[in-house]
Amino acid sequence: MSTCGRIVMIPIEKSSYSKRIVEWYFNKLWKYVDQVIFIHVYNIPLMSTPTARFGYSVALPEWEGVHKSVDKEVLERISEFEELRSSKNLRFKTIYKTGEAGVVICEQANKENVNFIIMGSRGLGKIARVLIGKVSRHVILHSGLPVLVIPPRTEEN
Repeated sequence: MSTCGRIVMIPIEKSSYSKRIVEWYFNKLWKYVDQVIFIHVYNIPLMSTPTARFGYSVALPEWEGVHKSVDKEVLERISEFEELRSSKNLRFKTIYKTGEAGVVICEQANKENVNFIIMGSRGLGKIARVLIGKVSRHVILHSGLPVLVIPPRTEEN
């Protein structure tokens, strides 16, 4: 990506919440010189190995099915952003990585010379609303960049 404007990173996921964050960015902050990096980080859960003590494991075909399902949903979300690309002449790229989301987002933001990150905090419960999410917190503390965290939609907003 060229360096003639702001470089904005927006982590995305399969939920519709990512769409809300992108729409917020375009309504409030977007400038025609911006370059947007959409990043999706897939966290591979630890898989147990079958043992006599615990006796369960996820079979490889089942795991591949889950992974393909998530990929399909993320690609559908990206295709929605393609419409924005054509309507606003948006310059963007998409990064897909596997690993711990907060760590990967920070690494990629540094590698891509990002100016700021816009991400969400889903607020998955009453206690979670008080606290910033695990990934958001990690990115705020370790990216060294300005991070704008969009709260979940509430009845008031």
